[in-house]
Amino acid sequence: MQLDPSAFDALLNDLGQSVDWRRAFACPCRNPQSGGALPACPQCHGLGTYWDASVAARLAISGQKAQREWAQFGQWESGDQVATIPADSPAYDLGPQDRLTMRDSSIPFTVILRAGDPLRGSILSLQRVTWWADGAMHQAAALPVVGLDGRLIWTGDAPPANAGLAISGRKHPEYFVFQETPQDRAHHGGRTLPRRVVLRLFDLFGRH
Repeated sequence: MQLDPSAFDALLNDLGQSVDWRRAFACPCRNPQSGGALPACPQCHGLGTYWDASVAARLAISGQKAQREWAQFGQWESGDQVATIPADSPAYDLGPQDRLTMRDSSIPFTVILRAGDPLRGSILSLQRVTWWADGAMHQAAALPVVGLDGRLIWTGDAPPANAGLAISGRKHPEYFVFQETPQDRAHHGGRTLPRRVVLRLFDLFGRH
């Protein structure tokens, strides 16, 4: 029986999802002794890691059996996904802390931030923006637009400077590569086969 890796890839590409892959790099602002990043670093924004430009790719979410196997390792967090990467995918060489944005799905979000701070993530739409001023809660009559840098561009009445904003909307879910799962089929007779990795919600980045 002749193993055909291209058949694996074709199946995964057919069943898979479209993603944007961004490779992770360590930021030079990190302290060599502690590894801690500068909170005000303009490159990594205190995360200690920054990411390259996105590359379009495909991956497939593994079945329930693979999800249960990962949960049995004892490192499972709510929202974790086990994904399989085709060998012909541009993201086949992805590594720890790389970011993946799922382009075929969306999730609701609510975030609290200060007026003027950037809104992070791949935002699809805003549904409500509220803030407190002069002892009353205000709701934006005209929703702002999210600029390329994540900062809100106001078309109507803007909140006071440094006011706390409660922002709700929808965004594409985003994950980072937590680790590769153990398996014995990464290569077969010199042929590359699909890889399996664990993805963790990017909201948990830095807390693992």
